[in-house]
Amino acid sequence: MMLEAKKGSNSNGFKDIQAQTAFPIWALLKLQEDLQSHLKDSEECFDPFVWLLASRGDVWRVYGCYLTKGVNSEPTKYDIFLLWHGSVLFKDNALQLILIINYILDWARDAYRRAILRQLKSIATGKAYDQVSLTVNTDAFSMRRNISNWMPAPPSNTGGLDLDDELGIPILALEHQSMLSFTIPNTRMGPVRSALLTDYHFVCLYLNGINVTSLLQLAAGPFQNIDASSKAARDLVNQIGKWDELLTLTGAAIDDLEYIWTGKTRSDSDEPSPSLEEVFFIILKFRGFISSS
Repeated sequence: MMLEAKKGSNSNGFKDIQAQTAFPIWALLKLQEDLQSHLKDSEECFDPFVWLLASRGDVWRVYGCYLTKGVNSEPTKYDIFLLWHGSVLFKDNALQLILIINYILDWARDAYRRAILRQLKSIATGKAYDQVSLTVNTDAFSMRRNISNWMPAPPSNTGGLDLDDELGIPILALEHQSMLSFTIPNTRMGPVRSALLTDYHFVCLYLNGINVTSLLQLAAGPFQNIDASSKAARDLVNQIGKWDELLTLTGAAIDDLEYIWTGKTRSDSDEPSPSLEEVFFIILKFRGFISSS
């Protein structure tokens, strides 16, 4: 993809953009064409393609750049075609441009990237393109798509509440009345309760140079699948790398933090404790919700 912008006051904006990007577009198409030339003529693979986004002030254009192979002795043509244009000052045009960018992202992630990786693997292994397969493992974060477990389903608004048959008013459990400075009202909109009464669940994992090897061996499974182990390693790197900032704490500070949260020390269990002086990069993720109970 290429992106080029000019000021709105530039009367020759798009002509200048076309002149500036002509050679880079040709170079990118030629690069893909050379990669494609390693395949046999009978094999089907990706088609070289380059996206060009050009803007002059608030006016945007989207171009598609592709190859048209000549018949017989005719040379290959490098074509640039205008696909869309509009001013983002208008809501409809701005929305259309956003949808186009989303489409380009999906295409690049689901179709183009896979095709390029298959071609590179075909060259590296010497196998035909149609004999090369790729697993779903990927470094592209948006390919994971397992977002359903990021947040629990919203709880029912009425589940777990006993309703008075005549008045339709919830019968509230008042055992925490003493924790509040006011009388708990009966309300048709639901109960009022103290935020001090909460349940905490902690899922903690610490990795260091000693136990990370065991973790990757465990991820490899009983048959020690290297791909599965590599995927686990990539997931770890991606999980750490997606954060702009990380906390750094010593093992002693982690023990103190765990005791404050849980009321227990690591020595209370059979789990090994981290070195008190060892420094860890820390990621803390918090999730909360109110259930019907």
